[in-house]
Amino acid sequence: MGLSAAIICVALVVLLALSARADRVYNAHDQLPMQFGLNGAVGWSAPRRWALSFSPALAVFILVPTALVGASEGVLVFVSLCMIGGHAFHIWLIDRAFRRGDE
Repeated sequence: MGLSAAIICVALVVLLALSARADRVYNAHDQLPMQFGLNGAVGWSAPRRWALSFSPALAVFILVPTALVGASEGVLVFVSLCMIGGHAFHIWLIDRAFRRGDE
């Protein structure tokens, strides 16, 4: 369980670092987009801290049970990279929405 715990911790540190950086960048915005249409239009928004906390919290609820059922370290690395990629993509979409003037 030691390596699995280390993988989960590293993934959470990366997710939290991405969120902390985005929180500083978007500090002037009370709300951040959470849903985007196929054309890039913002569907709905959430309070900034809630929006940036969603992916790290989701990672805990996915990675911990995955490790507890005995998934291999390779599976945990793959799921962790997917979570990190998804969070980075969400932050990129937020940035794109603000650059386009969609809020």
